[in-house]
Amino acid sequence: VSVLSVMGEGMNIAAFLSEGEEPTEHVLNEILESSPELEKCGADIWFIFRDEHGTENKTVKKVLDRLPGIHILYADFDSVVEPLARRMYVDPEKLPLLVVTKHGMTGIYASSGYNVGSVDLMLKILSR
Repeated sequence: VSVLSVMGEGMNIAAFLSEGEEPTEHVLNEILESSPELEKCGADIWFIFRDEHGTENKTVKKVLDRLPGIHILYADFDSVVEPLARRMYVDPEKLPLLVVTKHGMTGIYASSGYNVGSVDLMLKILSR
């Protein structure tokens, strides 16, 4: 299905996650710490996993409990992550891939791998 038909036209945070792996765990912990701000930011949050087992991870479950409005999608990372990361000028080999989109699904920020403060930076960008 088309991403636009699923995500819609508003502001979005798309997080391609590799649950249980170290960089993703750090980002999930940042999301937990920033959960009050994320609830207020006005963007829809989408967690994208390779398969349905992604939501079984302990840290993912904590985040979903704290932020129940997070949407879950599944994608073939081999065909989606690399072209998206390259289009956003980040390393396609490193997960998690975080992408912030504005109206019309235009990417305005992306991060791959772990960068300290990436969730806080996304929130600052969304507040502009």
